[in-house]
Amino acid sequence: MLNFALCSTRVLARNARQSRKASCPATQVRNERHFLGNAVSSRRARALARSATMVVDEPAVETEVDPGKVKGTDLRVLRYPHPLLRAPNAIVEVEEFTDELKRIAKEMLLVMYASRGVGLAAPQVGVNKRLMVFNPDGESKAFLKEVVMVNPSIVGKSKKTTVEPEGCLSFPGMNGNVRRHEWVKVEATRLNGKKFKVRYEGWIARIFQHEYDHLQGTLYPDKLESAEDEEKVKDRLAELVEDYRQNPYEGMEPAL
Repeated sequence: MLNFALCSTRVLARNARQSRKASCPATQVRNERHFLGNAVSSRRARALARSATMVVDEPAVETEVDPGKVKGTDLRVLRYPHPLLRAPNAIVEVEEFTDELKRIAKEMLLVMYASRGVGLAAPQVGVNKRLMVFNPDGESKAFLKEVVMVNPSIVGKSKKTTVEPEGCLSFPGMNGNVRRHEWVKVEATRLNGKKFKVRYEGWIARIFQHEYDHLQGTLYPDKLESAEDEEKVKDRLAELVEDYRQNPYEGMEPAL
């Protein structure tokens, strides 16, 4: 979740295989069924999610989490169709790599963990900058796996794609199937201003692509795999639009 707008990731793990480690601080997991929204609440699934091998025989129990006011920050997750979710997200300029940028990233992580998410883009919290955070474990105790990316870009991607269910904290109460590249090569900048390259695959590649879409103003329902998926979420999207109209942001029309 990044506005640095916020997108947190719900994980539904099933029949995943062990895969190699990539050059990121987290072990890559291939073919892991998951949602980008809330981490699984099943104790067994959450424990397995911390290992490279995932075998979950029963479906995970999911819960929508609205943490409300999060201690240590005024940032909150914006819900569709808030206009800032569709607004352009500016490149973070050299002079903006300051303590303020570090503060925003830190607070985004606070919101992400409080929402039981594994990823968050700045626009989701009303900060229209090209910034994202994620942690594939979804737990603050695994802080060594935290990733903060500034001005990320995709410089390579697999031809092969996979379809998995996704959700998002900006779209509570719904999910749908989305096609993603199995791996991506990424260039980005760290909070200290140093650029780096990394390759992500499997589950972590999906987390990255979901958050990256937020920085492009693209929301996961824009990419639903089928007309059937679109039909399933139609009523829920209408409810979210109606909720927004009851309390519009600065009188602005919803950004559908």
